[in-house]
Amino acid sequence: QRKRVRELEKKVEKVAPRAGSDPLRKRLAPDQLSVGSTVFVLSFDGAGTLLSTPDNKGRVSVQVGALKVTVQADELFAPDPMPQPPAADSRRSREKRASASAPRSAELAPVPLQNAENSVDLRGFSVDEAIQRIDKYLDEQLLDGRLVVYLIHGHGTGALKRAVRDYIKNGELIRTFRAGEPGEGGDGVTIAWLNA
Repeated sequence: QRKRVRELEKKVEKVAPRAGSDPLRKRLAPDQLSVGSTVFVLSFDGAGTLLSTPDNKGRVSVQVGALKVTVQADELFAPDPMPQPPAADSRRSREKRASASAPRSAELAPVPLQNAENSVDLRGFSVDEAIQRIDKYLDEQLLDGRLVVYLIHGHGTGALKRAVRDYIKNGELIRTFRAGEPGEGGDGVTIAWLNA
């Protein structure tokens, strides 16, 4: 098993310069990989959402932006570079750093079953109407303490879907999002995690 670990480390060292990865970034062990968590994908030089645990060949599925890709688990790193502690580290500064990094590195909430409270239907609305509806809906959900919501835009021409995803990608209320899985409404639904 040690031989296998060394082989994996060599592979990562080969691709690391190509991806321009930060030497402070922490590689994730297989037992640290949980579905729904945010990971840094070395070959894409960006963050994504983990969709599966490693298979028997060490491969995982990751949602990177609009792409659903399969990569080797040894390409996955913690989403944020690890902070470098100063030589003399007080308890207060450690706690301050921990609280500042907690929301960014915390795991994503599990996706609940879809119901009337955690979903908003945007089908049939113009882009402007849909955006206004999303704003009002997200404000209400944040007040209710909800963590995950379903934005139902359907397929249609794809214009509404693109507008919805572009809007929430650039907003401050949404932490991350992904397309629905087949049992969740597929690509006609966007599942979003709120910045609670």
